[in-house]
Amino acid sequence: MAVFICQEDRIAWCNCAASAISGYSCEELCGRSFWDAVASQPPDRVGVRAAAPRTGEPPSTRFEAKLRTRSGAERHLDCTETELELADRPVVVRIALDVTEHRQAEATVRESHELLNQVLATLPVGVAVTDREGDIILANAALQRIWGELWASVRALSNRQAGRNELVDIESFTGERKTIQNSTAPIRNAAGQTVGAVMVNEEVTERVRAEQALQESAGRLQHLSRRLLTVHEEERRHLARELHDEFGQLLATTTLHLQAARSAAGSAAQASLAEAIALLQRAGTQVRSLALELRPVLLETAGLDATLRWLAKQHEQRTGIVTVVAGQVAEPSGTVAIACFRVVQEALTNVLRHAAARQVWIELRQSDARLELAVRDDGAGFDVPSTLERAARGGHLGLVGMRERIEILGGQLRIDSRPGHGTSLRVSFPLAEPGAAAVAANGISHG
Repeated sequence: MAVFICQEDRIAWCNCAASAISGYSCEELCGRSFWDAVASQPPDRVGVRAAAPRTGEPPSTRFEAKLRTRSGAERHLDCTETELELADRPVVVRIALDVTEHRQAEATVRESHELLNQVLATLPVGVAVTDREGDIILANAALQRIWGELWASVRALSNRQAGRNELVDIESFTGERKTIQNSTAPIRNAAGQTVGAVMVNEEVTERVRAEQALQESAGRLQHLSRRLLTVHEEERRHLARELHDEFGQLLATTTLHLQAARSAAGSAAQASLAEAIALLQRAGTQVRSLALELRPVLLETAGLDATLRWLAKQHEQRTGIVTVVAGQVAEPSGTVAIACFRVVQEALTNVLRHAAARQVWIELRQSDARLELAVRDDGAGFDVPSTLERAARGGHLGLVGMRERIEILGGQLRIDSRPGHGTSLRVSFPLAEPGAAAVAANGISHG
């Protein structure tokens, strides 16, 4: 604390602190005008304020001055001036405190605050800072445009927890319903105590509405796709019945007539009639096999396990490829059972056409929540991404259609293969079928 005693505005005495602040020695300061030696300009009573007097002390005034040191540096002084009488002569005692660092800190805070305000003004999201009571002490213009509730900041203060990207349905000042995405974090002091919160709000009304519309559209599309699968299977059922009942009966009747004609015909016609009867019997067998593949009655009478074992046996007899079925499952729903049958059917067709495999394994497994099906072969394998891309581009719907059928029913398909290492198809279905038009919850709370 620098002390100057002045007579007729000239320094008569000063302490060592005055010399340290100014850079001049006390000898150099004494005899000089206080305003020339210390303060860069007189206060001219502008900004001068009455200092709070202590009991029994003469009144004093307080002002700030700028000091230019010997080195040319500028210092800020907080001065108190008191008039006294010393040896019957009037003197002025001036006490100066160096507040340069304090003023520089204030200036830095002001600049930071101005910069913060500029940054907040340019942000497209609403930002607010609250005190411990939840009252907003700093906010930008975007927050005023998308005003919403402060429940998140209050929770951050009370629970000492941060909230991130939470959707809140609000009613703005204009009465318009809006959805905001709110993120909040508590502000803590050096002691770890919560003293406020910072809150960021972004209006996402249009985005949320678009997502809801997309979800509803996806639900309707899934419902339609499931319905198309049902209709497709009904058409297969009808066609299988026509082949088995009508065309199969026609072939059987024709065979009986030929057998009767063979009994009455001469020896010259016997060979031709026998060959015709054999061809008709073979056609009847193929018709029955085709009808079973279109809509295997075994699915409805014997279940999925037995149907897949029948399909594997048929495949092995026709192609010579060893086809093994392992594992068992409880009876799934009709749509899942049909989907599993179609997956195996398509996989075996692909093995025959492309894999050049010697053996195929069909594996079944079931847990409390899911049914899992795998079809593996020891064939040539293929590059999965490029094959799927070519299939989709060329309109070949084997694997692509298989994946769509599985996903429509809420299942998942995984294809593992590489050239020279065989192929593995793994399918997983939820045992509880998804609702036809269910729309996933979007997690929006309502204010």
